[in-house]
Amino acid sequence: FWVMIAALALAQFAIATLDIAYDGYTIEHLHPHERGLGATYRMVATEAGQRIALAGFLSLYDAAGWGAAIGGAALVM
Repeated sequence: FWVMIAALALAQFAIATLDIAYDGYTIEHLHPHERGLGATYRMVATEAGQRIALAGFLSLYDAAGWGAAIGGAALVM
């Protein structure tokens, strides 16, 4: 149980770190008038990626079962 909690905490820390780094990169490389559109592109790309990943997960589940789907998701992460 505690190993899972530690793994989840580490994953959340990594995600937060990447988010902060991406925000800093955006601020440094986009002009102020471009930041709104840049944020929009980022959110659209994030949503598209999540939907593509979900479609892949569900397709793998349908084709090979639960174990293969979870294993595939673990390999991607």
